[in-house]
Amino acid sequence: MTNTALNLRLLSHVKPYWRVFLFSILGMTVVAATEPALPALTKPLIEGTFIKKDPVVMCWFLMVIVALFVAIDEAQKRPHYIVLHATFDGPREAD
Repeated sequence: MTNTALNLRLLSHVKPYWRVFLFSILGMTVVAATEPALPALTKPLIEGTFIKKDPVVMCWFLMVIVALFVAIDEAQKRPHYIVLHATFDGPREAD
């Protein structure tokens, strides 16, 4: 069996759960997009708070970092809850 045939066969089992699969992929995409933002914000945060001691930068970066952590946390949690819900309730039939 080729890799393509195997992947298509596995995807046929996922077909009833396409919404869950879509939300899981979307969540992983959001996590992948937000993870590099933390190191990118580190340099301006250090320069603005410790070197220049700018109070505006201190306040804004604190809010940005908290919002970023909330976004990462939600993007990591939501797909797990959706998959867990779909596992116990089964696939939904179209009305």
